Amino acid sequence: MKAPPSTHQSTYNILILGETQSGKSTLIQGIRRYVDPTCQIDTTTIGGGAFSHTQEVRTTEVTTNLPPYYVFESSKEDEPVDYGDFIKMEKEDYEDAISRKKGYKLLQGVPTGDQPERKFKLIDTPGLNDTRNFDEIHVSSIFKALKDIQDVHLVLITISNHVISDGVKNAIKSYVNILPNFKGILAFVHTHVKYKFLHPSDKRFIESMEEKEKILYEVTNTKNVPQFMIDCDLKCTRPIQACITQNTIRSILSLAPFNQPIRVEAMTLNKTPKMAEVDMSLKEKYKAVIEAGGEVLKDKDKVQSKVLETIGGLKASIGEKEGKIQDAILNLNSHETDEMVLFDQERFEQNWSLLKIVMTHEAKINCAPHLIDHLDVMAHNVETKGVSGGRGKSFWEAKYRRNRYQHGVFHAKVYIKKRKMFEKEIQQWKRDNDQLPGEIKELQERLQKYEKENQGRQAEIKELLEDLGKNQYLLNQVSKEGLDIEIFHELVDTRAYVGDRLENLKAVEKYYMENRARLEQQPRLAKRIFPDPVETSTTSVDRGKEVNDNTIL
Repeated sequence: MKAPPSTHQSTYNILILGETQSGKSTLIQGIRRYVDPTCQIDTTTIGGGAFSHTQEVRTTEVTTNLPPYYVFESSKEDEPVDYGDFIKMEKEDYEDAISRKKGYKLLQGVPTGDQPERKFKLIDTPGLNDTRNFDEIHVSSIFKALKDIQDVHLVLITISNHVISDGVKNAIKSYVNILPNFKGILAFVHTHVKYKFLHPSDKRFIESMEEKEKILYEVTNTKNVPQFMIDCDLKCTRPIQACITQNTIRSILSLAPFNQPIRVEAMTLNKTPKMAEVDMSLKEKYKAVIEAGGEVLKDKDKVQSKVLETIGGLKASIGEKEGKIQDAILNLNSHETDEMVLFDQERFEQNWSLLKIVMTHEAKINCAPHLIDHLDVMAHNVETKGVSGGRGKSFWEAKYRRNRYQHGVFHAKVYIKKRKMFEKEIQQWKRDNDQLPGEIKELQERLQKYEKENQGRQAEIKELLEDLGKNQYLLNQVSKEGLDIEIFHELVDTRAYVGDRLENLKAVEKYYMENRARLEQQPRLAKRIFPDPVETSTTSVDRGKEVNDNTIL
């Protein structure tokens, strides 16, 4: 069994998703400028109008040790400007202060702590749910671009509109449904936020962001997903606002080494809405044919029909159980691993609009009956105390308090090994894999007996078995909730889901029939060797990868 990927690697892969014109490419150019303030912005990558400028997946690599940015007054270069001073001002004065150009200058600082050089690979994608509606092609192109990448460390979904429209909701829902493994490394970036709204007195903005957070929770069914507010204005010349942008980008990039990566090679993709609709139509068709006994039973006398119905029922049962074994093996190979799965997370972030309130908060994560295998904690401008539980325990608790007049972030993520998380399901899949072959053997013996007893009807029996075998195979294939990445690619490459519904139905059936010999083969069950669990002290507290600095964001 391979060990989990190292969390101290030097390259971190960030997948950037979003609707057309949501600011993906602009964000990437902003990241380039964060790393090198003198870099030339590549305007050819930034689109405009109704269509996505990014027609195919593109990657951009940057290397940085995540330095903070500071603003200095021209007359006082020994001490940076404290953003906390601005938020104490009246709203009008605050807007004037952060919009000031003269008398301030923006400088890149020295990284806090022992920050190593890290390479970040930024993967820019076409807009999902754009006006040309090629979701399947876009998803396939994304994962083809990831074929040489073992892990994904962060998935950013960009949102540009002040109001989350139905189109945005549908796009996000598509991402989450198609890529369920990415939920634990997901973050939202609101790309067109005007910093003048970040004053404590702007109640309307606070309420709008709270409403967005509520909507995003409902759409993703995932709580405490990190959200970042940024103004992707690449022409901004106001030092205070540029500093906010740079340090927000720093916070975004910091999530990649903080997260536990997701392995791409073992991933199963859920079907897109169009795939699911087409496959459901085929599923209903094949089920109806099997229940009717196939085309062979038409125009047969009662004796023939009875014999063939019995034989057909046995053949259908065998095919159904073979499909269950195949699913069980695939699920065991996917789930019986030591891959870390996010069980729960606690995230606290007080934006500038809430800075007048300083309270002690308590984080509680209960994993019972599971025991925690790994815990990561990140704190920015937050004091923690009263920590208990952790690795080897069924709970973790901590109290934390934001530093006064600072933008505070506290993020704790609790992980459990995948094989432990899905222990009950794994037991059932093992039972299916152990018991169903015996049941199939018994059914095959009964089938052979009926065939011998009805040798005079060999032609009809052969025709029936071939017909039912084909339909049961097709039913097993279209009934799968998820698709292996390679099968997903192949279906897209054949353009099986392009065109009208009738063309789709024919193309999907053609693909599965042409690849029947390969897809009908039972997968092999992977050999599993797990190390003994590490004994932990009753007072052990696993702090995981902890980051704590006081950079003003």
